[in-house]
Amino acid sequence: MAMKAMKAMKVLKVKKCQNFRRCGWNAKSSRAKFCLSCFKENAAVKARSGSGNSHGNPGNAGNSQGNPQGNPGNAGNSQGNPDNGGNTITGREKRSAGRRSGIKRCAKIALVVKKHWLDKILTGEKDWEIRGCATARRGWIHLAESRAGGILVGRARLVDCIRVPKATFKRHVRRHCVTNAADVPYKSIFAWAFEDAERFAEPFDYEHSPGAVIWVKV
Repeated sequence: MAMKAMKAMKVLKVKKCQNFRRCGWNAKSSRAKFCLSCFKENAAVKARSGSGNSHGNPGNAGNSQGNPQGNPGNAGNSQGNPDNGGNTITGREKRSAGRRSGIKRCAKIALVVKKHWLDKILTGEKDWEIRGCATARRGWIHLAESRAGGILVGRARLVDCIRVPKATFKRHVRRHCVTNAADVPYKSIFAWAFEDAERFAEPFDYEHSPGAVIWVKV
């Protein structure tokens, strides 16, 4: 029994803390260097000494702020590539092309009009197009120039269709610009009323269907 007790005492031999003179405590275990209090204190000191990485390396302080002037040998990157300035123009051209494409898609059909009358519609001189039949169509339509080989020169909104008696035809000359009623070959006269007519800055091409003299799909 005495031998076993001595062995147990060796196993349970107490070891002093490395800071024993300051703290007066024993180590946490026979393998530990510090008591619990000094262990925590030492760990905190190491943590503080290593925390400098969160603020940047003092020997490499520039990294914490980045390179404020950029790379002098590559300074042009901060202002874009001067030789590639055309990209901004390309963007404007793409937006313009998109708007133009949108205008083209605003209508699927065009009214075929002789150039003389078409010019007057697009300049606002007339807003009635005289025809020999009524139309129920309304909304945006394109205006195609007759016998021009398939070009759309403008567009307008068709807002109304009005039957015009021959007896009152002359009263509306300023609307249709036909000064002589005898020039109208129709038995029944209808005025197709337009609003917001505009000429395209650049005409659109389309394939004119053979035999189309009033409406044509575009």
